[in-house]
Amino acid sequence: MRKLQQEEAERRKQEQSELLEQERIARAVVEQEHQKLSRSDEIAERELELKRKDERVKDTLHAVQAEAARVKKDMTVTKLHAQEAHRASQQWQEKQTEKIGKDKDQLLEKYLKSRGQHEAELR
Repeated sequence: MRKLQQEEAERRKQEQSELLEQERIARAVVEQEHQKLSRSDEIAERELELKRKDERVKDTLHAVQAEAARVKKDMTVTKLHAQEAHRASQQWQEKQTEKIGKDKDQLLEKYLKSRGQHEAELR
């Protein structure tokens, strides 16, 4: 009978040992699953963060494009103003040249008239 009790005790120990091993394996499996879930959460967070950065980059790109369009428009306006200023300076220069030409003609006429009077007086 003792032998039966010893065998029974040994069988129980073996069953307990098998149960402990199965529990250890189950815990390891649960831990692996937990790590997989944790990694997938990290990946999901990283994807979300990248999407946010992508949106910020797109917003910045749109702002830069809008600023570039504004600068291009300003440059066009500035170029038009420069052309108008150049035209105005050319017109002013032409008027001054005409005025100087008229003044020279008037002075020449005065000089010739005066010279003619002096010559007439001298004769």
